[in-house]
Formats: sequence, C-alpha cells, structure tokens
Amino acid sequence: MKTLRLLLFSFAIILSNLAFSQKYVWNVAAGDWSTPGSWSPSRTTPSINDTLIFNGSTVAAATVSFVSRDSVSRLEFINNANVVFSSVIATAGIGLITRADTNVTGTGTSFFQQFIPGDGFSHGSGSGITEVKVINSSTSLVGVANGTITNSSYNIWPRITVLNASSNAFFVQNGSKLTVSAPNPHSLSFYMATGAKARINGSIEFTNGRHKFFGADSNCVVFASGGSLTVRGMYNGSPFGLAGRDYIASFEMGSTFTGYNTSSAFGASTTIKVAFVNGSRYVHKNPTIANLFNGKEYATLVIDTVAVNDGTLNIASGCVIDSLLIRNATLVGFSGATAGSLVIRKAVIVNGGILNFGNGTASQTVAFGNNTNNPISIGGAGTIAFGTNANLIVNNPAGVSITKSLTVAGTLTLNSGNINLTNNDTITIGASITDPGTLNRVAGHFTGTGYLRRWISSSAISLGTNDGLFPVGTPTDYMPFSIGTGISSGGLIMVKPVIASGSSAISPAFYDTATNAVLVNKRQNNGWWVNQNGFSPNTFSIMGIGEAVSGAVTNVTAMRLVLNNTKAAGVAQDGAGTATLPQASRTGVSETALTNTFYLGSNATTNPLPVKFINITAKAIGQSNVIQWSTASESALSAFELEKSIDGILFHTHAATKATNTSYVKTYKITDQEGGQAYYRVKALNANGTVEYSRTVSTEGFDAQPYIIHPNPATEYIQLTIAGNTDLSNARLFNNLGEQVMFKVEPKGINVKTLIPGVYYLHIAKGNATEIVKFVKQ
Repeated sequence: MKTLRLLLFSFAIILSNLAFSQKYVWNVAAGDWSTPGSWSPSRTTPSINDTLIFNGSTVAAATVSFVSRDSVSRLEFINNANVVFSSVIATAGIGLITRADTNVTGTGTSFFQQFIPGDGFSHGSGSGITEVKVINSSTSLVGVANGTITNSSYNIWPRITVLNASSNAFFVQNGSKLTVSAPNPHSLSFYMATGAKARINGSIEFTNGRHKFFGADSNCVVFASGGSLTVRGMYNGSPFGLAGRDYIASFEMGSTFTGYNTSSAFGASTTIKVAFVNGSRYVHKNPTIANLFNGKEYATLVIDTVAVNDGTLNIASGCVIDSLLIRNATLVGFSGATAGSLVIRKAVIVNGGILNFGNGTASQTVAFGNNTNNPISIGGAGTIAFGTNANLIVNNPAGVSITKSLTVAGTLTLNSGNINLTNNDTITIGASITDPGTLNRVAGHFTGTGYLRRWISSSAISLGTNDGLFPVGTPTDYMPFSIGTGISSGGLIMVKPVIASGSSAISPAFYDTATNAVLVNKRQNNGWWVNQNGFSPNTFSIMGIGEAVSGAVTNVTAMRLVLNNTKAAGVAQDGAGTATLPQASRTGVSETALTNTFYLGSNATTNPLPVKFINITAKAIGQSNVIQWSTASESALSAFELEKSIDGILFHTHAATKATNTSYVKTYKITDQEGGQAYYRVKALNANGTVEYSRTVSTEGFDAQPYIIHPNPATEYIQLTIAGNTDLSNARLFNNLGEQVMFKVEPKGINVKTLIPGVYYLHIAKGNATEIVKFVKQ
C-alpha cells in the first residue's frame, strides 16, 4: 500500500510538472547557457519539463558559451537557426579514481549518482579520457581505457538529457545548423532518454573535442532526408560513442555523414553504433581509411581525398556497399595478407586514383550483386584492377554494366546476370601466358559493343572447356565461342559478339564437307569477331553455339561454321547440339586464319535459319480467327505474308503486312473474318528474295511442329523425337502436292528409301488433333 501511495505521489508530481511546462526561446547573439536572461522568458528555474528553442526568426546566428549539464523535455533548432556551442562546463567528480586496465575503482566516489553508461570523463592533467561502459557500484566501473589513472581527480563531461518520449524531442529543422566546437577535454554529450528520439533534417557539425549522441534506445537518433553530420577540425572522438547501446543512430535516404578526420561513425571496431540505410551517403575526407571497411555496411560510400594511399586494407569480416564512389584517391587497395570479401550491390565508380583487389598474398573476393536484382554500374576515369589473388563473382540477375576496360588477373565466376560492355571496352582475363587466370561460368554472359579478351597458356586446351570459353551473346541469346589448342607458345585471343538480326543468303553457295557435304547458302547474321595476338605457328579447333527458335534448325549435323560469304579455313566438322542450341565447329584453323568473323551457316532448305519468330498463336474469337505473331528482331525484310490451310498441307496467301525491321520485339496481328478450323503460318519475305517461315499453328490451339525429325534431310531412315507416347500407327505421310504416300515403321525408324526426293509432311494423330512435321528426302 505504501508503495502504491509513493507511485501515485510520483505520478502527481509528473503531472504537476507537465502542467507547468514552459517554452524558452534563445534571445541573444552571444551568451551563456545558464544565464536566465539569455532566454525568453527568463529561465530562472530550469525544469525537466522545459522546451528550449533556438529560433532563427528571433536570432539568426547565436553563439552559446559555457553549456552545462542539463535535463530538458525538448531541444529544438528551427527557422534557419545557425547556432554554435563554443564552450562547455565540466562537473568536478567526487573523490579520487584509479584504473587497472579498463577497471576503474574510486575512493570516496559516487559512480551511480554521477554516471550513466556512455558518459565520459577526463582525468589527470587532461590527456586521460574514459567513457563509461558498466557501473558496478559507487566505487567500481568498467570503462574504455585511455590514459593512466592513479588516485586522480576527474571531471565529468557535460550532458544534455532529452526526456520527452516523442519522435522529435531533439529536432534540427531543415535549413538550421548546430555546431559544437568546444575543445578537449570538455566534450558535450546529447543523451536521448527512454522513448526520446532525435530527428535531424538540418545540419550538425562537431569540431574539436569528443562530442557525441547516445541514448537509452536503439535508433534514437535519426538523420532524415536532408540531414547531415560533419566531423572536422581537431575532433577525435566517435560521434555516437565507444560505449553504451549499439545501433543508436540511423542515416536515412537523402542524409549524409562527412568525416574529415580519423573518427569512425561506427564507434569501436567491436561495436556498430550506426546504420547507413538505402540512399544515405558516407563521405570520407581523411587520409586514414584502415577502419573504414572491415565489418561495415554502407548505402553509398564516397572517398574524396587524394591523400588516401593504402593498399593493404582488411575486410576479413566482410564489407557490403551499395555504391562505392572514389572521387579522389591515390590508392584504395584490398591486397594484403588477410583474406576478405566485399559485396557491391549497385555501383563502383572510380573517378580519380586506383582501386584494386587481390594484388597481395591472400585471396580477396568481390561479388557484384548478392543475388539481388539491382542493375550494377562499373565505371569512371580512374583505374580498377583485379589481381591474381582476386576472385570476382557476378551474381546479379539484373546484370552488370561496365563502361571501362578492366583486367581480371585472377578468377572470374559468372553465376547469374549478363555483363554489358559498352563504349568498345575490353575485359581481360589473366595477366600473362604463364598466369592466364580462370573463368568459371554457371549462367550469364558478355554482351554489348565491348570485347572479351583472354590469355591462353602454352598448355593444351580441350575444345568446349572453360579454359577456352568465350561466353558472349546478345542481351537475350547466349552465343558462346570456344577454342581448343595443342601445345603452343600461348598468346591473347579476343572475341566480340556480332549482334545483328535476321539471316543472309550466301552467294555463290558452296559445299562444306564433313561426314556429308552441305550446300551452304544461308547464314545467321549474329556471329563472332575473333582476333589473336602473340601465337607462334599453331592450329586451333573452334566452335560457335547459337540460339535458334523452333523450325529454324531441323538438322543440326548440317550446321557449319562459315565466314561472311565463304567457307572458313580448317576442316569442317558435323554440326551438333540441339535444334534450339545448334553448334558448329572446325579443326586445323591456323593462328592467322583465326583472326576473322565467323557465323553459323547451313542450307536454307534443311535449316531455314529464319528471322527470329518468338511467338505465333491462332485463336477463334466469335466467328473470326485472330492470328498474332511476334519477332525478336528483323533485318532487311520487305513484308510478312499470312498463309492459311484447311488441311495443314496446302497453304495459300491469306493476307500480308509490311515489316518494320526493328531490333526489338515487334508484335503483329491479323483477323481472319472467315473463321473456322484452320492452319496458319507466317512467311517472312527478305529483300534479297529469300523467304523464312514461322512454325505452323492451328485454331485448335496446338503447335503443328513441336516434334523434331532427324536426320533432316534424310536418305534412308528418319527418327522422330516425341514427348510422351504418340501412336504412329495412325500417322499419315503426304508429299508436297498433298498426295498421301505409303511408309513403313521399322526398328531403325521410318523407312524413306523409296521416296522421291522432295518435301514431305508427316501427320501424327494426337487425340482429336493432328501434329504436322515437315522433312526433306534427298
């Protein structure tokens, strides 16, 4: 009951104090904190319920001296107030103190009454400084050690305690500025009590001393959009302390921390006092950067002083940065003897100086992205280099855009996302013939106008392995180029994807013989520009892999690796791969003949290599049929013709439309007013007179050519690649005139030996529908 009465009495006192709370506005250009007349109304009886206001409309620029320990409800800086706290008054400690390491003991002291964790005090002649970590008793505490203490007097730093449990109990309005310039050892602390928060939309600057914010709660100091904290001059502390609660402050989007000295916004190396969230900036303007990275996480980190020159930075505990901007620096290097890792999530821009990784004895891992989906940019006028002990990992589905030439002397690992090279820049893998680097590819490739260059060692390389892989392509298509070698002197090979839409006729056509002769009269316009340098007489095996849509390639063995309008050097090999990922290769290519531009070529009848149709549908809507198709790219086309068939064999032109010849996805739509069940296909008319066909579709909703016949063209037997169990006993074979032809299914496949050379259509029953597959008999 007694306890309840005491609580009620205390509550009554609080209500009484709140009832008599008072706002005080600073009213002089220069004055003492504790002088009553410096405030309006006169602050003769300070109270914990007072709200102290620096209003720029009352006094635009104010200098406040002798700031002393005080407890207030709120503290505000508003209306473009420009305030300087020029000096502070420390409180003399009671008794004497002695320290052994971090343990401080007192004689005649009263630690519980004078300190809270996070408070600071100076001792001796003034050079000794301690922040309080734990208070054990009135005569025992644990501190952050600095200086020797032996039966010494001490002075407690002044502290302004803000008590109001609100989100802006300490408030610096946008356009207002507070500068705390009191010199050591008399430093000023701002303490946010339980529930009280500081919100800074304007500017705070600490010069000299060891001024700081600390508080009872996490995230009790918020630098909001437009807010900033700058530490400069002779300031040598940590703006959020070395002791006390971790994570008390956050810099939000649009806020900035700027450090001109060795102090760290994070506090001691074993604690993290502040979080820099998405859109905030940490600007570093001091030559010392040793503690800037290890174990830290930033949104945007800006290094802006040419005096920075450190090549052995430690990131053993890891470091995560959204955007690293180096405006000016001599060297920022992660090349020491301790292994580490850095994750970049948005950008690396080096406009002045050198940024390097892995030039030391220990492995340094740099990950562009961490399976995030933010586009990443790498560029700037400065130098970025990855040494022989660097492991660069690209793991970003949204890709990486690189606007400068880079060397990755160590290991490059592609896990996800494309690398877009612009401005004809070059990525070089390896450092020399004896140190050719390593490429590991899981997914993703190089695209754009730039070049991928690799050092090739003098050891033998098997065709198709990572040692000779050049993973290049278009933004949507993976088109790797590979080389294989015997024993050679080694050298440099550079590959650039040739990105062009459509296909071209080859005239005059030529035969390119492997197991079978293929009359090559057409090639894809995508290809590979290849250049070699430094090799002594040597021969290579080479291979290109392209992407094709359904119907573009029906016989992969007839694919050939060709030049622009003629046969490539070396010995042709039968094509391989799949209908959607066809590949062609050659052996015995000399080092001089390797410098060339290569394409995938074949016979237009066997492998149409069409304009890239990515979709075609036919739907019955009401009494009409709506036919829609899309192309991924078009080049040198005059028109499209929509062809219609009732039986899926004999087609006639139903409608036509002009081609737009775009390099992006284009969709076309035609309505057939006649309606009814029908088959449709689209014929692309090339300006050179050749034609290309889409696959055939039906208004019943099935694709008439999802199956693959091989070999195609055929001479004796054909095999049919089918998904699921399809009954061939009900299959029918028609020639190009629509006449049904007899055939026989044998263990080796469908016997076509007796067929007259020409085009044939195999109709395969599929429920109530029919699948149609075209092949050529030679």
